[in-house]
Formats: sequence, structure tokens, C-alpha cells
Amino acid sequence: MRKRQWLVGGGAGLLALCVASCTAVLGIDKDYHLDGEGGGAGSTASGGNGGGGGTTATTASGGTTGTTSTTDTTSTTTTSTTSTSTFVCAPDTVEPCYSGPPNTEGVGACAAGTRTCGADGQWLPCAGEVLPQATDCDDNGVDDDCNGVNDDTLPSCYCGDGDIDAGEQCDDGGQSAVCDADCTPPACGDGTQNKAAGEACDDGNTDDADACSATCQQQQVLSVVAGASHTCALLAGGLVKCWGRNDNGELGLGDALGQGAAPGEMGAALPFVDLGLGVRATALAAGLNHTCALLTTGAVKCWGANAFGQLGLGDVNNRGEKPEQMGDLLPTVDLGTGVTATAITAGYAHTCALLSTFKVKCWGNNASGNLGIEAKGARGDQPGEMGDALPVAGLGPGLVPTAISAGANHTCALVTGGVKCWGYNSHGELGLGDVQNRGDDPGEMSMGLPFVDLGATPVGLAAGNNHTCARLSNDTVKCWGFNGTGQLGIADNQDRGDGPGEMGAALPTVDLGPGVTTATALSAGDGFSCALRTGGTVKCWGNGTFGEKGGSQPVDLGTGQLASAIESGSFHTCALLSNRLKCWGDNQGGQLGLGDKITRGLVQAGMGDALPFVTLYNDLW
Repeated sequence: MRKRQWLVGGGAGLLALCVASCTAVLGIDKDYHLDGEGGGAGSTASGGNGGGGGTTATTASGGTTGTTSTTDTTSTTTTSTTSTSTFVCAPDTVEPCYSGPPNTEGVGACAAGTRTCGADGQWLPCAGEVLPQATDCDDNGVDDDCNGVNDDTLPSCYCGDGDIDAGEQCDDGGQSAVCDADCTPPACGDGTQNKAAGEACDDGNTDDADACSATCQQQQVLSVVAGASHTCALLAGGLVKCWGRNDNGELGLGDALGQGAAPGEMGAALPFVDLGLGVRATALAAGLNHTCALLTTGAVKCWGANAFGQLGLGDVNNRGEKPEQMGDLLPTVDLGTGVTATAITAGYAHTCALLSTFKVKCWGNNASGNLGIEAKGARGDQPGEMGDALPVAGLGPGLVPTAISAGANHTCALVTGGVKCWGYNSHGELGLGDVQNRGDDPGEMSMGLPFVDLGATPVGLAAGNNHTCARLSNDTVKCWGFNGTGQLGIADNQDRGDGPGEMGAALPTVDLGPGVTTATALSAGDGFSCALRTGGTVKCWGNGTFGEKGGSQPVDLGTGQLASAIESGSFHTCALLSNRLKCWGDNQGGQLGLGDKITRGLVQAGMGDALPFVTLYNDLW
């Protein structure tokens, strides 16, 4: 017996009885059985309990889709019907569907969805299927690419690949403000610095008593400068703090109140110098009672005493004594059109800058030719004297300055081929074998200014009150000028450089101590000198009336403490130790930054571990 299949045709009331399979003829992918459905007007039910009336034979139209011929035995009538579309499924039918690659359905995360047949007999899109992802790194241990292997262990699956894999709390494809490079949320003290999250450092703890604060900000001293009775430090991030005497506003705090001579004045209580909104410094210079900062832009700002125009602002008004004199209201020094500075130095009352044009300009006191412009008279104390109107110091054709250092009233420059010094010379501090000033009369600069004869190539300079020291290419040290307190380090009190035959090979090198013959840096104060010796120890010689030498030599800096830089003021000295400071010597103005006025260095018991660090960030650091 043949199996009957009823097929709904395209026309209204049209039924086709398929004796054989209909799918091959009509392209239908399923068989649909419609037994028992009644006919409407002009329709006939066949099989089972047959319909009443005449006998009607219904046949398909020879494979012509949607066209049927019907013959009624009572009356001969032929009807032709053409459908507008072909049904490929029964409306509302639901079946599984999957469009992924072969052999991936049911593997890993991949799964079939379902599709539903619409009222028009057409399949709607497959819904809910999960297809393979184009990745070989699977999230949280799931086989997302449906290859049958958990790929989390492949080399390409790692922290930083942008996928949150097994064991990762986050993964932004690199460090971000919300995810560390180790794929954990950023947290100060976790040992991973996250710059995007605002961390300048992260040493693995939240202790304020170290170089990285409890909020992961750097607490480091980068350099230090010293004046007569004040000291300034360049801190991490280009910030500046100054302490000590402040009679002329040299601390730059908008008042004339000293800092550092009483408890509670240092650490977090000591304000930063206001250089202007977003303005940061790269270097500092301190004179007798004025201070200058070289800014990241190459501009220069100065504050403090200004009787000789040493601030370079075209007047003699002090700056830094009042709030409205600092910050954006403090002008920069006019160095000339398109000219910036690369280094700065300050004497007692004059200031010099090494320029981007490989020249040197100086301003301020010029009574002894300090500025090197072959004329007397201060510059910078009157309008119209700065900028392009300010002459450069004449060093000589083709000579390129690489470093400058100012003493009380003289200046020296390290240039191509050696050292040249100008200004005050009553003790031979210019090293020219006489006591004649240079730079205050025509013809004394440029080709008229001789090199200092040191018998070797100089590589570093330090100018003191009335003497000068140089570090030579073999790292030995030679000093010349005034030697009344032994500041030249040559075992007598005779000046050098003030008479013929005293320089060159005749000038002895400084004895730096048993087993140590070389130095890496120098500093010079008023009647004393210091050397940072190879290995990080410090030796000072000359006057020690105020403890500026630091007691027995080498200076006892404390257990395991080695210096990386040194600086001397008039009668005090500071050493940079692992990004922190220790200072000793005169302290009447609080310039040692220890919250008192007690001199350090006169009594050996006050040195070493007993000498406190200067605290600049908090009570501990």
C-alpha cells in the first residue's frame, strides 16, 4: 500500500495528492502529512472517510510548480491556478540549525540554535547558535574556538594579550588606568608601578619613610644648592623647596620668614616654591642671598635680593618677599631673542647662564668685571639692559663653553681647550699669575684672556669665595687663589696663581687622603673646599670654624652612607645620599634644615649616624 502525503500548494484551496515523494519534484526538504484536514469551497478530501458528492480525481500538473488542473465528472470545468511563492516549510515549524564549520557543533562553546518557519513558508534566520571565535586564547578556560583543545596554555595566551584568561582579574592588552601590567587591578603598594593610574613609583609598600610615598609618589632629592645662609633642593618632578634665612625672599615663599630653624618648619610643613602653574625646574643656583631656577623650557626665573640687578629683571626690587611676587607673576629673565639657557650659576650678587647659542651671559654686580663684558657697572638693574642688549662674555673665537661656575665676584668657564676665568683677582683666583682683574676693561676678554695653565686638561670646576678648584682629566684636583685657611689643599697658607711660575706643573694637586687620589665632583665655599672622592666618600679642607668641613676626614656620613653629589655654601656643606640630604656647618639661619640652629660638624659626636637627614616630604623623609 502506498504511503500518502498531502502537500499544501501555492493556490487557495489547492491540495496535491502525491503518490510518490513530493520532495524531489517541488524541492521541499521535509514531508508534511495533512490527513484529516477538511476542504473548503471547491476542495476535496481524499482517503479515510471520503467527502460527499461526486467523485473527483486530483492529479499534479506534470511537475509545473503551483499549477493544478481539476476535472469534475458532473460538469466538465477546467480551472488553472498559479501561486506567487513556493513553501519550503510548514509555518510555525521549529527545528535545530547550525551554520558553523563541520565537526564543530557541540564542541567547546559551540552549539546549535533553532529556526522557525514563517507564515510565508520560509525559514527565519537561525537564532541562538554559538559559532567558533577567531581566537586561540580562550577566556576563563572555555574552548571558544571549538577545536577541542583548551588553548589557554599556548604561548600566545598570556597576560597582556587583551583576553581575560584563567587566573587574570583583568587584561587591557597592556597597562591601563584600571589594569596593571600583571593583569591585576592597580593598587599602590603592590610593587607594580602603574603610570596610567597616576603612580610615579611603587616599591611594594605604603611606607612614607622611603623614596616612594604611601600614595606612590616619588620622594627624592635630585640636587642641592647652597647660598650664604640658605639651601635649596630640586625634588622629583621638578619641584623646589628652600630653607634657611629669608631676609630678602631668597626662599621664594612670598614672605621674609626663615624656615628650618625651629621644629615643625620642615617636611610637609615647608611649602614648595611657586614657579607658576605647571612650571617645573631642571636645575638651581644659589647666590649670597638670591636663588635662580632653570626651567624645563630653558627659561630662567630668579628671586631674592636684587640690589645689583642679579635677578635680571631690569630693576633693583627684591622678589619673593610677597605672595604677588612669585608664581606666574614672577617674570623670566630676558636672555635675548630665541635664546634659552642650558645651565646657570650664581655668585654673591651676579648670575650667569650658559646659553643654547653656546655663549655665556652674566648680569648683576660688575664692579670687578664679574660679567666679562669689558666694562664696569651692573647689568639687569635698569630697563633696557637685558635681552639682546646684554652682551655675551667674550671667550674667544671658536671656543665653546660646556660648564660655568661663579665665585663671590669672579666667574670661570670650562671651554674647548681648557678654563678661562674673569672678574675679581686680588688673590690670584683667576689663575693668571697676577692680581689684575679681568673683564672690566676693553681688550681683556676673548683673545686677550689667557687660559688657566693647569698642566692637564680640566673636566670640572668649582669657584669659591676667592679661590677656584678644577678636576682634571685624570680625576686629580688642583686649586688656586686665596689660601689663608688652607682651602687650596696644598699643606701651606700661600696663595697660588697671584704670581708668575705658580701655575701649570708647579701647582700641586690636592692630597685627597691615603689610598684615594681621584675625585668625581668638587665644591667650594668661603675659605674651604670639598671633594667627592671616587667611591662616594667626602673629604673637605680649609676653614672649619663653623663645622663646614664636617669634623674628621673623610666626613662621617653615617653607616653605609655614600654620597653622589656635594654642594657648599658660604659656611655649610650638603651631601646627596641615595636621594636624601645631610648638611653640616653653620646653622644660625636654619640652613641645615634640622629644625634648630645648632651647628653640626664642630663636634665629631654630631656627625655620622647622629647627623639627621633633612626631611623635605614628611616627618620621616
